Amino acid sequence: MTKLKNTVEIKVGICIAYDWEMLKTALPLFYNQVDLICLSLDINRETWSGNKFIFNEIDFFSYVKMIDTQNKIIIYQDDFCVDKQNPMKGEVFQRNQMAKKLGKGGWHIQIDVDEYFVDIESLVLFLRKTNLLNKKDLNICLPFYIMFKHFETTSLFIKGRMEWVPVVTNNPNYEYGRRNGYFNYKFNSPIIHQSWARTDKEIQQKVNNWGHKTDFDGVAFYEKWAKLDLNNYKKWINFHPIDGKVWHELVAIEGHSIDELVVKNKSKFKILRSDSPLKIWLKNFRLISRIFQIFQIKW
Repeated sequence: MTKLKNTVEIKVGICIAYDWEMLKTALPLFYNQVDLICLSLDINRETWSGNKFIFNEIDFFSYVKMIDTQNKIIIYQDDFCVDKQNPMKGEVFQRNQMAKKLGKGGWHIQIDVDEYFVDIESLVLFLRKTNLLNKKDLNICLPFYIMFKHFETTSLFIKGRMEWVPVVTNNPNYEYGRRNGYFNYKFNSPIIHQSWARTDKEIQQKVNNWGHKTDFDGVAFYEKWAKLDLNNYKKWINFHPIDGKVWHELVAIEGHSIDELVVKNKSKFKILRSDSPLKIWLKNFRLISRIFQIFQIKW
């Protein structure tokens, strides 16, 4: 493995399944910026819900071999379907096993194949220079811009309460998805989450197999999503399937592909921001965040 010239290691883990081809978009965005990458794949080709899946394995392994010019990718296969009735247990198990494969020390990043760094350079620069690595256990959360549906020249994104997702940690110990009881430090380096912006078939497959399968009626939500278009999207108000107000409205941004959005229209994402720099700065104080947590104040 060719190691980057820096004492602070940055490692990335990604869960691979039926939708692996999105990796062809996600991986090139960060491959040259990190030190070690683990791609984990269920050895029985089962989802966390226990459903069998088939994909072009020859294409997958050929792609990894082609892009891994610096010999930094580990392919880890194991049985991750630990509880078919509670798929989140499988997700948590897989994430923790990946972290073990990547080894102790350094920064651990975990993303999914449909999550794309908008500005990986700023994140890596921060991680290599900050003194947070040696602090008490913490997560570094990044803002997620959710891509909800795309059309020929336009994509619809969710605007609402800023979604800060724990993507990076100095001590991986996942309890629910990527979440745990650590302090969550906020860093404004956005990720585009393709999430619902897929084909009808891909969406149906997603809601039947993801870790959130038991959290809400994914099929009913899919049926509503299928009717969404550029003529009626402004009528979608407070529509999060669990906590409506989290997703307040939909915003149209020019661009269909991730390349168009990240490279050509990056500045347009400013319209999706809901947290001011001052608010982010205040949230990064443990004491202030603890006080708000104790009194259950949402901010």
